[in-house]
Amino acid sequence: MSDDRRGIFERADEFATIFRRGAEFAKELVQENERLLHDIQQRWEVAQRQSAEAQRRMDQTQARIQHLDSATARTSERLRRLRAELAEVNAIWHKARTGEGQVLLISGEPKRMRFLQNSKASR
Repeated sequence: MSDDRRGIFERADEFATIFRRGAEFAKELVQENERLLHDIQQRWEVAQRQSAEAQRRMDQTQARIQHLDSATARTSERLRRLRAELAEVNAIWHKARTGEGQVLLISGEPKRMRFLQNSKASR
Protein backbone atom coordinates (compact mmCIF):
# COMPACT_ATOMS: atom_id res chain seq x y z
CA MET A 1 0.00 0.00 0.00
CA SER A 2 2.79 2.30 0.49
CA ASP A 3 3.42 2.24 -3.27
CA ASP A 4 -0.24 3.09 -3.81
CA ARG A 5 -0.02 5.87 -1.28
CA ARG A 6 3.14 7.16 -2.87
CA GLY A 7 1.42 7.10 -6.28
CA ILE A 8 -1.55 8.99 -4.89
CA PHE A 9 0.74 11.54 -3.26
CA GLU A 10 2.76 11.89 -6.45
CA ARG A 11 -0.41 12.43 -8.42
CA ALA A 12 -1.68 14.89 -5.83
CA ASP A 13 1.67 16.66 -5.98
CA GLU A 14 1.46 16.75 -9.80
CA PHE A 15 -2.10 18.07 -9.56
CA ALA A 16 -1.00 20.72 -7.06
CA THR A 17 1.88 21.72 -9.37
CA ILE A 18 -0.47 21.94 -12.35
CA PHE A 19 -2.96 23.89 -10.24
CA ARG A 20 -0.21 26.32 -9.08
CA ARG A 21 0.94 26.81 -12.68
CA GLY A 22 -2.67 27.43 -13.73
CA ALA A 23 -3.07 29.92 -10.89
CA GLU A 24 0.15 31.70 -11.87
CA PHE A 25 -0.96 31.77 -15.49
CA ALA A 26 -4.38 33.17 -14.50
CA LYS A 27 -2.67 35.78 -12.33
CA GLU A 28 -0.43 36.79 -15.26
CA LEU A 29 -3.50 37.00 -17.52
CA VAL A 30 -5.30 39.24 -15.03
CA GLN A 31 -2.24 41.50 -14.74
CA GLU A 32 -1.89 41.69 -18.54
CA ASN A 33 -5.60 42.41 -18.83
CA GLU A 34 -5.31 45.24 -16.29
CA ARG A 35 -2.30 46.65 -18.16
CA LEU A 36 -4.17 46.51 -21.47
CA LEU A 37 -7.26 48.11 -19.93
CA HIS A 38 -5.12 50.93 -18.53
CA ASP A 39 -3.47 51.38 -21.95
CA ILE A 40 -6.88 51.47 -23.66
CA GLN A 41 -8.15 54.02 -21.14
CA GLN A 42 -5.14 56.27 -21.74
CA ARG A 43 -5.52 55.98 -25.51
CA TRP A 44 -9.25 56.74 -25.19
CA GLU A 45 -8.52 59.88 -23.17
CA VAL A 46 -5.94 61.03 -25.73
CA ALA A 47 -8.39 60.36 -28.56
CA GLN A 48 -11.11 62.32 -26.73
CA ARG A 49 -8.77 65.30 -26.26
CA GLN A 50 -7.69 65.15 -29.89
CA SER A 51 -11.30 64.87 -31.01
CA ALA A 52 -12.27 67.89 -28.93
CA GLU A 53 -9.35 69.86 -30.37
CA ALA A 54 -10.27 68.81 -33.91
CA GLN A 55 -13.88 69.87 -33.30
CA ARG A 56 -12.72 73.23 -31.93
CA ARG A 57 -10.54 73.79 -34.98
CA MET A 58 -13.37 72.75 -37.30
CA ASP A 59 -15.71 75.21 -35.58
CA GLN A 60 -13.12 77.97 -35.94
CA THR A 61 -12.63 77.13 -39.61
CA GLN A 62 -16.38 77.13 -40.25
CA ALA A 63 -16.73 80.50 -38.53
CA ARG A 64 -13.85 81.87 -40.63
CA ILE A 65 -15.49 80.53 -43.81
CA GLN A 66 -18.79 82.18 -42.89
CA HIS A 67 -16.98 85.45 -42.23
CA LEU A 68 -15.18 85.22 -45.58
CA ASP A 69 -18.43 84.32 -47.37
CA SER A 70 -20.07 87.42 -45.89
CA ALA A 71 -17.11 89.58 -46.85
CA THR A 72 -17.16 88.15 -50.37
CA ALA A 73 -20.88 88.85 -50.70
CA ARG A 74 -20.41 92.44 -49.49
CA THR A 75 -17.46 92.95 -51.83
CA SER A 76 -19.37 91.47 -54.77
CA GLU A 77 -22.34 93.75 -54.10
CA ARG A 78 -20.05 96.77 -53.81
CA LEU A 79 -18.34 95.80 -57.06
CA ARG A 80 -21.73 95.46 -58.78
CA ARG A 81 -22.77 98.93 -57.56
CA LEU A 82 -19.44 100.46 -58.62
CA ARG A 83 -19.71 98.89 -62.06
CA ALA A 84 -23.23 100.27 -62.45
CA GLU A 85 -22.05 103.69 -61.31
CA LEU A 86 -19.09 103.53 -63.70
CA ALA A 87 -21.38 102.60 -66.58
CA GLU A 88 -23.59 105.60 -65.72
CA VAL A 89 -20.58 107.92 -65.53
CA ASN A 90 -19.24 106.58 -68.82
CA ALA A 91 -22.60 107.18 -70.47
CA ILE A 92 -22.69 110.78 -69.18
CA TRP A 93 -19.09 111.44 -70.28
CA HIS A 94 -19.82 109.90 -73.66
CA LYS A 95 -22.79 112.24 -74.13
CA ALA A 96 -20.71 115.22 -73.02
CA ARG A 97 -17.85 114.25 -75.34
CA THR A 98 -20.14 113.80 -78.33
CA GLY A 99 -21.87 117.07 -77.64
CA GLU A 100 -25.20 115.57 -76.59
CA GLY A 101 -25.04 117.14 -73.15
CA GLN A 102 -22.94 118.98 -70.64
CA VAL A 103 -21.38 117.72 -67.45
CA LEU A 104 -21.51 119.77 -64.30
CA LEU A 105 -19.27 118.48 -61.49
CA ILE A 106 -20.48 119.24 -58.01
CA SER A 107 -18.19 118.55 -55.10
CA GLY A 108 -19.06 118.34 -51.46
CA GLU A 109 -19.52 114.64 -50.90
CA PRO A 110 -16.44 112.97 -49.47
CA LYS A 111 -14.66 110.58 -51.79
CA ARG A 112 -17.35 110.91 -54.47
CA MET A 113 -18.43 113.35 -57.09
CA ARG A 114 -21.94 113.64 -58.31
CA PHE A 115 -22.47 114.07 -61.98
CA LEU A 116 -25.35 116.01 -63.36
CA GLN A 117 -26.24 115.92 -66.99
CA ASN A 118 -27.63 118.96 -68.78
CA SER A 119 -28.75 118.17 -72.26
CA LYS A 120 -28.44 120.65 -75.11
CA ALA A 121 -32.19 120.46 -75.49
CA SER A 122 -32.74 122.01 -72.06
CA ARG A 123 -30.76 125.18 -72.93
